[in-house]
Amino acid sequence: MLRLHDWQQTLQNAVLTDAVAAPLLAAIRRQGVIPQQRLSVYRTAYGQRLTEALHSNFPGLALTLGDDRFNEMAQAFIAARPSRHASIRWFGADLAAFLHQHEPWAGEPMLHEFAAFEWALRHTVDAADRPVLAAQTLLALPVADWPTLRLELQPAATLLLLDWNVPPRWQGLMEQGADPEPQYGPRHWLVYRRPDLMAMWRSLDPLEAGLLTLTLQALTFEGLCEAIAEHTDQADEIPVRAAALLRTWVEEGLLIDN
Repeated sequence: MLRLHDWQQTLQNAVLTDAVAAPLLAAIRRQGVIPQQRLSVYRTAYGQRLTEALHSNFPGLALTLGDDRFNEMAQAFIAARPSRHASIRWFGADLAAFLHQHEPWAGEPMLHEFAAFEWALRHTVDAADRPVLAAQTLLALPVADWPTLRLELQPAATLLLLDWNVPPRWQGLMEQGADPEPQYGPRHWLVYRRPDLMAMWRSLDPLEAGLLTLTLQALTFEGLCEAIAEHTDQADEIPVRAAALLRTWVEEGLLIDN
């Protein structure tokens, strides 16, 4: 008689690796069903459920590939990167890396960028909630405290550098069923969650992208000004540009209140 833990472990191995232990086969046989047939049901359901999860998280990728190619890709991904987390929510976290590294998908570089963009959108849904830095907080901040004001990006935000026009293509597919022409042109993108919980994205110029990257290291306002100073010879432009960026970031809810 198999204990519950042994049942679970041997059944998992049978579903994931086709390695069926004799005690499991004997236990299933005693219940009056064909063991391999019953295990086949579990194997099929396992693959289908994970494929459905990928389809749900990567709808634009699914439309781009089409049903047959997407299912083929999903099965290859499941075999190469089986789910390791207790929650199915995290299945697909490394799909972009998989597509970038494995043929035939690596030969279509836009595919892994589609996956990276859609995973960033998915991340906005359930990323950790942190109180956002509000304009009222800044207005009440003493002048002496401005240099040490910490600027830290919210957990729901993701910075991406994409070579192709993935975001507008994704929007066209989702909203109109149309697929704009692929266009090559490296560009920085920010994917984030607004305070009203809407997922948003916009392109960034290289300077803003670099500055937002620094906020991942808890940049101070003084550090922001110093970083801007490295890109301009006009000292009077520094506070103006810093204030404009800070206003935009606060309005978008990008910064957390430390």
